[in-house]
Amino acid sequence: MSNSQPKVCVLLAVYNGEMFLKQQVHSILYQCDVACDIFASLDLSDDRSNDIIRGFSRKFDNVHIVSEGIRFGSAAKNFYNLIKKVNISGYDYVCFSDQDDIWFPDKISNAITTLRASGASGFSSDVYAFWPGNGKFSRIRKSRAMTVLDHFFESPGPGCSQVFTRDSFIRFQLFYSANETLFANFDYHDWLIYAFYKESNLRWVISDIPGMLYVQHSQNQIGANSSLSASVRRLGMIRSKWYRSQVLILAEVFCRPEILSGQFMIRNVFRLRRSKVQAVIVLLIFVFGFM
Repeated sequence: MSNSQPKVCVLLAVYNGEMFLKQQVHSILYQCDVACDIFASLDLSDDRSNDIIRGFSRKFDNVHIVSEGIRFGSAAKNFYNLIKKVNISGYDYVCFSDQDDIWFPDKISNAITTLRASGASGFSSDVYAFWPGNGKFSRIRKSRAMTVLDHFFESPGPGCSQVFTRDSFIRFQLFYSANETLFANFDYHDWLIYAFYKESNLRWVISDIPGMLYVQHSQNQIGANSSLSASVRRLGMIRSKWYRSQVLILAEVFCRPEILSGQFMIRNVFRLRRSKVQAVIVLLIFVFGFM
């Protein structure tokens, strides 16, 4: 490890991740050309997840436990806890980590190279969805061209692909702390941070180069939208008005009530999401009441 290597703060949320947690942590510890510290927040688990992290913490001086013994109840609330509590002033970059993926050795270094070359403050990328049971994998494309409104209606890709510059992330920490009560019912930290960056005119880049295997299994909170069951689950979330409620929170927080105006959405339909087909679906949901 060289003193010239970028220092990276990795925020890891843990809950019932025993099956894949070790491979995830090892893939972080052995990242190339960066110096990583892992900060783990441990939700009350029913398996050996917390013991596994404690073991890593005893063995490696760059694995730290931020919280344990608290019931957060969701991955987002666990990540919000990390966002509030971890002091990242001594780091160059920050990233989120799930508990059950496999990072390629150059995942973070490639992201940093892209951030530096583009002058961006936030990064995300395509990923490979991976099913360990049968070895199948499939690329999840998130790198379509961004639009001026997409951050109100979708995230830029899985949070586990995201990397941020220190100064921009500190701005987000301050924003979150000042508005924490408004996000009690906002369920995706990775979507929220994307919206903040774009509304704050902080440049974001979405890479078409996957840096990890996004492991798919029965315990995924969301997972890849590539199966019938995943599609049915998302349809149910739309029909329950959950999706509408999330968009409404963002519109209110960022003082953009016009976002949900029917005339505005019709005029800007192809700016609502990065995929034109998905943009039309959003229009049908919000303006014409489909689903």
